[in-house]
Amino acid sequence: SADIDDLEASKFVEAIAVKNTIKYLDMSRNLLGTQENKASIDPTFPTGGGSIAALLRSATCPIETLNLSWNCIRDSSIPIAKALAVNSTVTHLDLSYNSLGNEGAEVLGNSLHFNNALQKLDLTQTKVCARGCYVIIQGVYSCMSLRHLILAENPIGDIGLRSVMALQMQYPSEELQVDMRGCSFKMHDST
Repeated sequence: SADIDDLEASKFVEAIAVKNTIKYLDMSRNLLGTQENKASIDPTFPTGGGSIAALLRSATCPIETLNLSWNCIRDSSIPIAKALAVNSTVTHLDLSYNSLGNEGAEVLGNSLHFNNALQKLDLTQTKVCARGCYVIIQGVYSCMSLRHLILAENPIGDIGLRSVMALQMQYPSEELQVDMRGCSFKMHDST
Protein backbone atom coordinates (compact mmCIF):
# COMPACT_ATOMS: atom_id res chain seq x y z
CA SER A 1 0.00 0.00 0.00
CA ALA A 2 1.44 3.31 -1.11
CA ASP A 3 -1.78 5.35 -0.80
CA ILE A 4 -1.85 5.90 -4.56
CA ASP A 5 -4.96 7.88 -5.51
CA ASP A 6 -6.65 8.26 -8.90
CA LEU A 7 -4.50 11.14 -10.17
CA GLU A 8 -1.27 9.47 -9.09
CA ALA A 9 -2.42 6.19 -10.60
CA SER A 10 -3.04 7.82 -13.97
CA LYS A 11 0.54 9.14 -14.04
CA PHE A 12 1.88 5.77 -12.87
CA VAL A 13 -0.06 3.89 -15.56
CA GLU A 14 1.21 6.29 -18.23
CA ALA A 15 4.77 5.44 -17.19
CA ILE A 16 3.98 1.72 -17.32
CA ALA A 17 2.56 2.09 -20.83
CA VAL A 18 5.82 3.71 -21.97
CA LYS A 19 8.04 1.14 -20.24
CA ASN A 20 5.87 -1.69 -21.57
CA THR A 21 7.64 -4.51 -19.68
CA ILE A 22 5.63 -4.98 -16.47
CA LYS A 23 3.74 -8.27 -16.43
CA TYR A 24 2.58 -8.23 -12.79
CA LEU A 25 0.91 -5.09 -11.46
CA ASP A 26 -0.20 -5.01 -7.83
CA MET A 27 -2.09 -1.82 -7.00
CA SER A 28 -3.99 -3.36 -4.09
CA ARG A 29 -4.71 -1.53 -0.85
CA ASN A 30 -4.45 1.96 -2.32
CA LEU A 31 -6.87 4.84 -2.81
CA LEU A 32 -8.05 4.09 -6.33
CA GLY A 33 -11.62 5.27 -6.76
CA THR A 34 -11.59 7.79 -3.91
CA GLN A 35 -11.75 10.65 -6.41
CA GLU A 36 -14.41 9.24 -8.71
CA ASN A 37 -16.80 11.98 -7.60
CA LYS A 38 -14.45 14.60 -9.10
CA ALA A 39 -14.60 12.74 -12.39
CA SER A 40 -18.41 12.94 -12.41
CA ILE A 41 -18.15 16.74 -12.14
CA ASP A 42 -15.14 17.12 -14.43
CA PRO A 43 -15.07 14.39 -17.11
CA THR A 44 -11.45 15.28 -17.94
CA PHE A 45 -10.33 14.28 -14.43
CA PRO A 46 -8.54 10.93 -14.72
CA THR A 47 -9.65 8.06 -12.51
CA GLY A 48 -7.37 5.20 -11.63
CA GLY A 49 -9.84 2.75 -13.14
CA GLY A 50 -10.11 4.75 -16.35
CA SER A 51 -6.33 4.92 -16.70
CA ILE A 52 -5.96 1.20 -16.06
CA ALA A 53 -8.72 0.52 -18.59
CA ALA A 54 -6.86 2.53 -21.23
CA LEU A 55 -3.75 0.44 -20.59
CA LEU A 56 -5.77 -2.80 -20.83
CA ARG A 57 -7.28 -1.68 -24.16
CA SER A 58 -3.82 -0.99 -25.58
CA ALA A 59 -2.60 -3.46 -28.18
CA THR A 60 0.79 -3.43 -26.46
CA CYS A 61 -0.47 -4.04 -22.91
CA PRO A 62 2.10 -6.26 -21.17
CA ILE A 63 0.09 -6.91 -17.97
CA GLU A 64 -0.68 -10.57 -17.24
CA THR A 65 -1.61 -10.32 -13.55
CA LEU A 66 -3.53 -7.31 -12.24
CA ASN A 67 -4.37 -6.93 -8.55
CA LEU A 68 -6.72 -4.03 -7.76
CA SER A 69 -8.13 -5.47 -4.54
CA TRP A 70 -8.96 -3.41 -1.46
CA ASN A 71 -9.47 -0.07 -3.20
CA CYS A 72 -12.56 2.12 -3.52
CA ILE A 73 -13.31 1.33 -7.16
CA ARG A 74 -16.99 1.84 -8.00
CA ASP A 75 -17.95 3.58 -11.24
CA SER A 76 -14.50 3.13 -12.75
CA SER A 77 -15.02 -0.64 -12.61
CA ILE A 78 -17.11 -0.21 -15.77
CA PRO A 79 -14.27 0.95 -18.07
CA ILE A 80 -12.04 -1.77 -16.60
CA ALA A 81 -14.73 -4.37 -17.33
CA LYS A 82 -15.26 -3.05 -20.87
CA ALA A 83 -11.51 -3.18 -21.53
CA LEU A 84 -11.47 -6.91 -20.78
CA ALA A 85 -13.50 -7.49 -23.94
CA VAL A 86 -10.50 -6.46 -26.06
CA ASN A 87 -7.62 -7.39 -23.77
CA SER A 88 -5.66 -10.52 -24.65
CA THR A 89 -2.92 -10.48 -22.01
CA VAL A 90 -4.49 -10.41 -18.53
CA THR A 91 -4.77 -13.95 -17.19
CA HIS A 92 -5.38 -13.10 -13.51
CA LEU A 93 -7.59 -10.23 -12.34
CA ASP A 94 -8.33 -9.46 -8.70
CA LEU A 95 -11.07 -6.87 -8.12
CA SER A 96 -11.96 -8.14 -4.66
CA TYR A 97 -13.13 -5.78 -1.92
CA ASN A 98 -14.23 -3.05 -4.32
CA SER A 99 -17.79 -2.10 -5.24
CA LEU A 100 -18.70 -3.32 -8.71
CA GLY A 101 -22.37 -3.80 -7.92
CA ASN A 102 -24.78 -5.08 -10.55
CA GLU A 103 -23.86 -2.54 -13.22
CA GLY A 104 -20.14 -3.29 -13.11
CA ALA A 105 -20.86 -7.02 -12.87
CA GLU A 106 -23.14 -6.93 -15.91
CA VAL A 107 -20.56 -5.10 -18.03
CA LEU A 108 -17.91 -7.56 -16.84
CA GLY A 109 -20.13 -10.52 -17.71
CA ASN A 110 -20.75 -9.12 -21.19
CA SER A 111 -17.01 -8.61 -21.71
CA LEU A 112 -16.28 -12.22 -20.78
CA HIS A 113 -18.06 -13.29 -23.99
CA PHE A 114 -15.15 -11.76 -25.94
CA ASN A 115 -12.22 -12.61 -23.66
CA ASN A 116 -10.16 -15.73 -24.15
CA ALA A 117 -7.19 -14.94 -21.94
CA LEU A 118 -8.56 -14.62 -18.41
CA GLN A 119 -7.90 -17.70 -16.27
CA LYS A 120 -8.64 -16.43 -12.76
CA LEU A 121 -11.14 -13.77 -11.72
CA ASP A 122 -11.54 -12.75 -8.07
CA LEU A 123 -14.74 -10.84 -7.26
CA THR A 124 -14.81 -11.48 -3.50
CA GLN A 125 -17.08 -9.02 -1.71
CA THR A 126 -17.74 -6.73 -4.68
CA LYS A 127 -21.50 -6.32 -4.09
CA VAL A 128 -22.40 -8.61 -6.99
CA CYS A 129 -26.12 -9.37 -6.62
CA ALA A 130 -28.31 -11.94 -8.37
CA ARG A 131 -28.67 -10.17 -11.73
CA GLY A 132 -24.96 -9.34 -11.91
CA CYS A 133 -24.03 -12.90 -11.00
CA TYR A 134 -26.35 -14.26 -13.68
CA VAL A 135 -24.74 -12.08 -16.39
CA ILE A 136 -21.23 -13.02 -15.24
CA ILE A 137 -22.10 -16.72 -15.39
CA GLN A 138 -23.51 -16.30 -18.91
CA GLY A 139 -20.18 -14.71 -19.90
CA VAL A 140 -18.24 -17.57 -18.31
CA TYR A 141 -19.86 -19.99 -20.77
CA SER A 142 -18.07 -18.10 -23.59
CA CYS A 143 -14.77 -17.43 -21.79
CA MET A 144 -13.22 -20.83 -22.37
CA SER A 145 -9.91 -19.85 -20.74
CA LEU A 146 -11.44 -19.15 -17.29
CA ARG A 147 -10.51 -21.82 -14.74
CA HIS A 148 -11.19 -20.14 -11.39
CA LEU A 149 -14.03 -17.73 -10.55
CA ILE A 150 -14.26 -16.38 -7.00
CA LEU A 151 -17.65 -14.92 -6.07
CA ALA A 152 -17.20 -15.30 -2.30
CA GLU A 153 -19.07 -13.07 0.15
CA ASN A 154 -21.52 -11.60 -2.37
CA PRO A 155 -25.32 -11.47 -2.07
CA ILE A 156 -25.88 -13.52 -5.24
CA GLY A 157 -29.30 -14.74 -4.11
CA ASP A 158 -31.29 -17.66 -5.41
CA ILE A 159 -30.90 -16.68 -9.08
CA GLY A 160 -27.13 -16.41 -8.76
CA LEU A 161 -26.94 -19.75 -6.96
CA ARG A 162 -29.01 -21.46 -9.65
CA SER A 163 -26.85 -19.92 -12.37
CA VAL A 164 -23.66 -21.18 -10.74
CA MET A 165 -25.14 -24.64 -10.16
CA ALA A 166 -26.18 -24.93 -13.82
CA LEU A 167 -22.66 -23.91 -14.85
CA GLN A 168 -21.10 -26.47 -12.51
CA MET A 169 -23.30 -29.20 -13.95
CA GLN A 170 -21.94 -28.43 -17.41
CA TYR A 171 -18.27 -28.02 -16.48
CA PRO A 172 -16.47 -30.52 -14.24
CA SER A 173 -14.66 -29.00 -11.25
CA GLU A 174 -11.27 -29.87 -12.75
CA GLU A 175 -12.08 -27.54 -15.68
CA LEU A 176 -13.67 -24.68 -13.75
CA GLN A 177 -13.75 -23.94 -10.03
CA VAL A 178 -16.31 -21.49 -8.66
CA ASP A 179 -15.87 -20.30 -5.09
CA MET A 180 -19.11 -19.18 -3.40
CA ARG A 181 -17.93 -19.24 0.23
CA GLY A 182 -19.90 -16.85 2.38
CA CYS A 183 -22.37 -15.88 -0.33
CA SER A 184 -25.90 -14.95 0.66
CA PHE A 185 -28.51 -17.03 -1.15
CA LYS A 186 -31.54 -15.74 0.74
CA MET A 187 -31.97 -12.56 -1.27
CA HIS A 188 -34.73 -12.80 -3.88
CA ASP A 189 -34.11 -10.68 -6.94
CA SER A 190 -37.15 -9.99 -9.07
CA THR A 191 -35.13 -8.82 -12.09
